[in-house]
Amino acid sequence: MNLINKLLFACSLAVERIKRNLFPQRRIHLLGDSLMAPQPWYKYPRSGWGEQLYALLNTDKVKVYNKARNGASARTFYEDGYFKKVLSNVKNGDIAVIGFTHNDKGDDATATATFESYLFKFIEQLQHKGARVVLSTPINIYGVNDSHGAFPQAIRRLAASHHLPVIDITNYSHQLRVELDDEQHRELYLIVPAGKFIMFPNGITDPIHLSPYGARVFAKYAANTINSLL
Repeated sequence: MNLINKLLFACSLAVERIKRNLFPQRRIHLLGDSLMAPQPWYKYPRSGWGEQLYALLNTDKVKVYNKARNGASARTFYEDGYFKKVLSNVKNGDIAVIGFTHNDKGDDATATATFESYLFKFIEQLQHKGARVVLSTPINIYGVNDSHGAFPQAIRRLAASHHLPVIDITNYSHQLRVELDDEQHRELYLIVPAGKFIMFPNGITDPIHLSPYGARVFAKYAANTINSLL
């Protein structure tokens, strides 16, 4: 490499270093269950909305860490050590989006209070690391309104008390059920006929999980709130 090329190379590195300092990459951490989580190939076309999020953000200066897990509840995500791993990677100024409920069982006051207590742990420790926390309410089950009892309102209440943004996907999924006809509504969920996908040769009727199209619809809705924080 001659002197001119060395100088050009050094200048390009300096420019990149300046750009990184002036326009640092934003980091988004996703904590939740299978409605948000990345799905393994053998479950295709089942999709989590977190898989679609990056493409819908209004900047490419962002890194999405999708740490949501299939089968996770707020309690198991915390007690089984997954939250500790997420927290160790969180830096000041990061965004953390929390979306549980589908595996948080119980519809009495005790179950709701327990659920809130784990969300409070997440919020407190993430904010201590300097993260901006966003809460998300759950997606309604296909054909069922208010399918998560008191949990969505508990999430809204906790967000209000901590002055946090909330992605009210519960309300949005209810709105879609009203606005769409049944065939359009079904397309959001993992409801597919026999013979269409090799992993589900007999078809599947899963009213909880999302199709790739449904994941994108809900990711687009979530991105509206997240983009406002970038």
